[in-house]
Amino acid sequence: YLLAATYMALSGDRDIPKEVELAAVAVECFHKASLVHDDIQDNDTMRYGKQTVNAAYGVPIAINVGDILLGEGYRLLTDSGNMELIKVIADSHISLCKGQGMELEWSASPRMLTVDFVLDIFCNKTVPAFDVSLIMGLICAGDDYRLRETLHRYSRALGIAYQLQDDMEDFETDTPIALRPSAVLAVLCELQPDENFIRNLLHCEDLKAFLNLAENKPLQDKALERVSQMAEQYHREALDALHEITNMELKRLLFRVTKRILK
Repeated sequence: YLLAATYMALSGDRDIPKEVELAAVAVECFHKASLVHDDIQDNDTMRYGKQTVNAAYGVPIAINVGDILLGEGYRLLTDSGNMELIKVIADSHISLCKGQGMELEWSASPRMLTVDFVLDIFCNKTVPAFDVSLIMGLICAGDDYRLRETLHRYSRALGIAYQLQDDMEDFETDTPIALRPSAVLAVLCELQPDENFIRNLLHCEDLKAFLNLAENKPLQDKALERVSQMAEQYHREALDALHEITNMELKRLLFRVTKRILK
C-alpha cells in the first residue's frame, strides 16, 4: 500500500502500471516472509489473532513458506525489469537480518544494555519496513535523490518511534514479556547500572513481577516515562522531515500514515 500510494502521489497517475503492481506485491511478499521467519526465531504462537505458521504446521514448513515468499518477491522484482528496485530490497533484506541477528545474539547471552545498541537494532530491523516501500515507490515514479534523503530521515524517525511505542505497550498488559533487547530494558540498565540489579533483571523468571516489586516500581515508571519522551522526540523528527517535502500529495499521505502508525 505504501509503495503504490507513494507512486500515485508523486506521479499523479490514478492507474497503477504493471511494474509498480509487481513491485508492491513483491514488498508484501518480503514483509510476510520476515514475519514468518521472525515468529520461528522468537517461538511466537500467535500473530494477528491467529496461530502463526510455525505453531499451526511446524517449523520446517514455516521455514519453507518464508523461503518461497522471498523467492517469489525476487521473481516479481525481476519481472518488473528495474534492477535498482532489486538493489534496494536486497540491501534492506540484509539490514533486517543484521538487526535480527543482533537481537538473537543478545538474547542468547543477556548482558548490560545501552539505548544506542537498541536503537541500532531498530534501525536495522524496523526502519527498513517503512523505508523500502517509500524509496521503491519513489524510484517507480522517476526517483529524486534529494527526496530519497528526506524519506530516509522520515523512515528512520518513524520506525524508531513505532518500536519505542511497541516496547512500552508490552508493559500495559499482564501478558508475560519475553526477554529481548528493548528500549525499556536499556533505560533501566542505564538508570540503575548496579551489577546485582542488572543480573537480577536479566535473569528473573517473571520480568513484570520483578519490576512491580515495591523497590523497583518507581524505577520502572521512570524508565517508561523516559522511553515515552524518546518516542515523542522521534515522532517530532518524523513530522519535521515531512515539512521538507514540496509535493503536497505525498506530504498529506505521509502525515496520514504517521498519524495512523503512531499514537
